Amino acid sequence: MDAATLRLILVVVGAVFLIGLYLWEKQRADSAGSGERSAERPSKPAPRRSRTGSAERRRHEPNLGGLEDEPAVTPGAGREAVDMDADAAAQAAPAASEASSGAASAGDQLLIQLYVTSRGGTFAGDEILSAAGRCKLRPGEMQIFHRTRGDTPDGEPLFSMANLVKPGTFPFADMTDFSSPGLAVFAQFQGEPSDLMVFDEMLDATRVMAELLGGDIRGPQREPLRDADAKALRAQVRALLQGGDEDAEAS
Repeated sequence: MDAATLRLILVVVGAVFLIGLYLWEKQRADSAGSGERSAERPSKPAPRRSRTGSAERRRHEPNLGGLEDEPAVTPGAGREAVDMDADAAAQAAPAASEASSGAASAGDQLLIQLYVTSRGGTFAGDEILSAAGRCKLRPGEMQIFHRTRGDTPDGEPLFSMANLVKPGTFPFADMTDFSSPGLAVFAQFQGEPSDLMVFDEMLDATRVMAELLGGDIRGPQREPLRDADAKALRAQVRALLQGGDEDAEAS
């Protein structure tokens, strides 16, 4: 190999080495810069959940997660029954994690919802109003019905009844032209001495509403409510009253 050829080879090898070294240094600098930018970027704090609102309002506020969307019908026409598939009964509403019986429990509180659903049609508004009156459920705050302590209109609500269609309210000023495919009767228990009495009255009112309107009673997960299911729900109320003893038996 002559000297000219050797010099050419050395020049080419040197050039390749310098190019490779430049690319390696550039890649390392880019990686280091990216890491520094990530370290300097402040992490976004997790949003804080608001805890405003009185305990009394939380106790009687409807669980909108258990309600149905408004069916698409022409105003004034007969409404078809809303599809009664299990609507992940609580979106929210404390029903994010449900017990096997379907009642939603959050700490030392227990929300129980029962449903009265039509058998393929709707309940007329004036019939709902009449049946509610028979069950001592009166129009009240949030445009829903309430059974109050002492049966006084301004008394403390014991349990409530909402429209099954969102947003859950009733047009009390115009019930004649109103209809609904179902009703949601609910109460939130907090381990108070009167909880078992309230549950029994709520269950009895739900049964009377179903009988008067010709509807069916369904449990928290929209399943037909059997006597065994009602006893299991009552046992949960008793367990809350006794400090969380889940093996407590209904009496």
